[in-house]
Amino acid sequence: MSEQTNTRYVTPMRVQHGELKPEWLSVIDATKVFGIGRSRLYELISAGRIKSRSLKARGSIRGRRLISFDSLSAYIENCES
Repeated sequence: MSEQTNTRYVTPMRVQHGELKPEWLSVIDATKVFGIGRSRLYELISAGRIKSRSLKARGSIRGRRLISFDSLSAYIENCES
């Protein structure tokens, strides 16, 4: 019996410094991983401080917003206390 994988929810991962890290996070995952609010994420995206991409069909209103893990991590590391 073969095991099926639902590829709809698979996030591309890469190895960096011996750790497996996602390249992109959904907004929900970014709020959980980094402890930052959804509204604040969208403010940072609008201000161009973090990289994100919107995946949607041409002419469609709804889509899926992905946040760059490295971009958000670098922003948080560079914030002043």
